Amino acid sequence: MGGDVGWDLPLDKCMRSRGDLAFMVRGTVAIRQSALKNSSSISLRTTGLGFV
Repeated sequence: MGGDVGWDLPLDKCMRSRGDLAFMVRGTVAIRQSALKNSSSISLRTTGLGFV
């Protein structure tokens, strides 16, 4: 058995740094694992990025 295995993880995170600055990331983390090539790739697709 071979082929590709993949996961799509939703990302909705609000990160706060020091001070009053906070920013928000919204998107999808796509993880692909290929059994034939014995490799994996992680890609990030953001649909929203902004300061709060």
